[in-house]
Amino acid sequence: MNPQHHIFKEYLVANGLKLTQQRKLILNVFITLDQAVSPEELFHEVHGLDQGISLSTVYRTLKHLLQSGVARCMLQSDGVTRYEGVTGHYCRLVCEHCGKSLPLDNPYLHCLQHEAARQEGFHLYECVMELRGICKSCRDRLDRADARPDWQAETPDTPHLPERPGYIHCGQCHGPHKQKKGRST
Repeated sequence: MNPQHHIFKEYLVANGLKLTQQRKLILNVFITLDQAVSPEELFHEVHGLDQGISLSTVYRTLKHLLQSGVARCMLQSDGVTRYEGVTGHYCRLVCEHCGKSLPLDNPYLHCLQHEAARQEGFHLYECVMELRGICKSCRDRLDRADARPDWQAETPDTPHLPERPGYIHCGQCHGPHKQKKGRST
């Protein structure tokens, strides 16, 4: 039994619920997909294996997966809430234009995160990082259409960036960064 199955089963028992065949199938499919999925996408995959499973069963099981800590949800730029398995560490690149999400598996970045935490006296048990921008495909498409988003229009001296509440502009990469609470620009 893998860790997700064990954690989920313990959660269900602690809450007076059973690991039914439908919940087990939904969990197995969710884990094997190894990507963020919407409830409808998960339903489509599961329903192909067992037509007796309803969309509401998938929603309820996802709720239990979230509450057990086996899954996390995220609202993506396309407005769709997707769910993914919690592995303890993930980094991803997310395109703000098309919503595409790519895993960023870089051992140097992983070490840097742990070193930064160590310097602050933190012991990490989970590391979540999402880098947002615009993917190459969208950039190429925008370049071909000769249409650039406002934030990408540049003047000769400095790039023009729209004001976004809670963000500061980086002098190195010229991108917006979320401002830490209690600090001013």
